[in-house]
Amino acid sequence: MSKPKKAWLAAAAVLLVAGIIFAGYYYFRPAYRTPTELVSLLPRSDAVVAYADIDTLRRADLLTRLDGSKALEDPEYRDFVKETGFDYEHDLDAVAIASAPDQLFAALRGRFDWARLNEYATRHGGSCHQSYCQVPGGASGRRLSFLPVRSDVMGLAISRDASAAYSVLPRRGTPAPAVPDYPVWLSLPRRILENPDSLPSGGQIFARVVSAANQVTLGISGEPASGGKLNFTLHLEAQCASPQKAHQLETQLTQVTGFLKALAKQDKQNAPPSGLAEMLAGGTFSQAGNQARGRWPVPSGLIDSLLR
Repeated sequence: MSKPKKAWLAAAAVLLVAGIIFAGYYYFRPAYRTPTELVSLLPRSDAVVAYADIDTLRRADLLTRLDGSKALEDPEYRDFVKETGFDYEHDLDAVAIASAPDQLFAALRGRFDWARLNEYATRHGGSCHQSYCQVPGGASGRRLSFLPVRSDVMGLAISRDASAAYSVLPRRGTPAPAVPDYPVWLSLPRRILENPDSLPSGGQIFARVVSAANQVTLGISGEPASGGKLNFTLHLEAQCASPQKAHQLETQLTQVTGFLKALAKQDKQNAPPSGLAEMLAGGTFSQAGNQARGRWPVPSGLIDSLLR
């Protein structure tokens, strides 16, 4: 066989192998349909990590209850929807967020008009290069940056670092994160539990009680009720160092709840308890192995007040 022919065959073989590798990556890469896959895109070290199945909330008719809220009435939000065509109420299906000090990272799954998003970035003083866009954020000095992970998955960051959205990308060789089985959940790092001053007063009490736990997760679930509505429950899962520590935590949570019940009963003579106070006073607790668990029925009035 002549040398030119051998060279052509070698080149064809290389192209064939490259094509197989590319096709394998394209067709077998994660679709980011599960919470685990979406959360795996985020930098999670020392961050408050949250996840929301927006499609589930939409089907539960919660998003329509946001109509008229201050967020949706904001002129900047209305302008953003008008210029980009993106409205989370209709176009977003799920979002995972990691909030670190002075930075926020998000992975969003939904339907995006990337051309209009790019035009929005450049029209507002930003720039786009090879589908990566960044926009100045005003007086805060932070910048919004975003890029397509897939056509239906956006990586987004708000940071002083204009290249921060590059942190929202697949991480090769890292173990899959363990995520709770709730449509909406929030995982708190130790720094929040040890410094809970930014939380409401009732939340501060519970944060201090659970501050000795290794990991704390809050989740919300919904059960069908009469009239097609849902009854919501707030769940707490606190992972402790030992069953003894978990039992101590369960006891402390029960004692704090008893104190709040007595306080609410005393205050009820002067004014009815707020939705949050009513919820915190209704908690029940249990322990399983190294984990202490809590459940709070969520008053419907509290949901309505939060959505306003």
